[in-house]
Amino acid sequence: MDLKKLFKEYYARRKIFVDAVERREFGVSFHIDKKIEERHISFRSIEELNNYLYQNVPYYISYSAAYYNYPSLPMEKKEWLGAELIFDLDANDLNLECKNIHGSENICSKCFQAIKEEALKLLDFLIYDFGFKKEEISVNFSGNRGFHFHVKNEEILKLSNYARREICDYLSGNGLEFENFFYELPATNSRQKILHGPKPSDYGWRGKLANLFLNSLDSVDKLVEIGIPRQEAQKLFEKKEMVKLGIMQGNWDMIKLRNKKKIWKEFVEKQKIKLKETVDTNVTIDTSRLIRLPDSIHGGSALIAKKIDISKIQDFSLKDAVIYSKETIKVNVDVPYDFDLFGYRLRKGKQEIEVGVGEAAYFFAKGWVK
Repeated sequence: MDLKKLFKEYYARRKIFVDAVERREFGVSFHIDKKIEERHISFRSIEELNNYLYQNVPYYISYSAAYYNYPSLPMEKKEWLGAELIFDLDANDLNLECKNIHGSENICSKCFQAIKEEALKLLDFLIYDFGFKKEEISVNFSGNRGFHFHVKNEEILKLSNYARREICDYLSGNGLEFENFFYELPATNSRQKILHGPKPSDYGWRGKLANLFLNSLDSVDKLVEIGIPRQEAQKLFEKKEMVKLGIMQGNWDMIKLRNKKKIWKEFVEKQKIKLKETVDTNVTIDTSRLIRLPDSIHGGSALIAKKIDISKIQDFSLKDAVIYSKETIKVNVDVPYDFDLFGYRLRKGKQEIEVGVGEAAYFFAKGWVK
């Protein structure tokens, strides 16, 4: 399969739009194993950008979150005007057990679902904690294993690296401790102390922790996944209606648990760590970072870094990012792990399959076609 030809056909029919294109720096690569090999490129118009993509067909193209007076000049002469706030979420950073099966360069249905859930958490923070409007937030698939978020408004553009790090610190719960969320009060007519904590109606991290716990009461496995020891998770699950009633009122002591403070402290810590590992802080604080151009092709997967309506993140599938073609093709593949992300299942090993040209391009780009 000629990937370059397929990419060229895509760029021939798909016009890519970038706001303030003349103020952006671009970087490209014509080698599949390198994301950026040339940068300090600029375009005077959308038409010039799209003509470049069609004529040159890079494997990768990225653009700056920043705006410059002179984007094609060396960094010290560009004259920085401001930068969008960006977030890079990659399933590889979740370090799930499935990574040991498919490696860090690939993705499976489990980690793809997990990174979508992290994307929804980030979206919740951006809207309800930071107060950004939905129309100020754009999201696109990264083209391989995750999502890129862009936030743009006038107040954000001039934020310093330090201010952007502060935002990351809040997202990761940096500085927030167990004592910020839980406290003990004496029970009525008893020497026993009742552990009180966040309610689902609370704002910020408090409400998020309470709602996460309530949503995990569906099963023992979900409780274990958020950090509750299995034995205690079983108790909570068996009395979940009573537990829910208590949490709604801020009472986290409806069911007596051994080492309760230790359990809830570890629960808080686990939630902080998970989001901290998912959001690439280095990308967010770097005001000169280049990031994949939305709706361009990721050369390492032959998938589109497709823009996504923020209301449809949960429904997004890998098939939605395939280069469209009516044609099908038979290919002999050697799949390195059980793969079920395109709406059908492939088992590990060699097999002949008939798939759409866009899906076949993914297998070619990954090196699975023999």
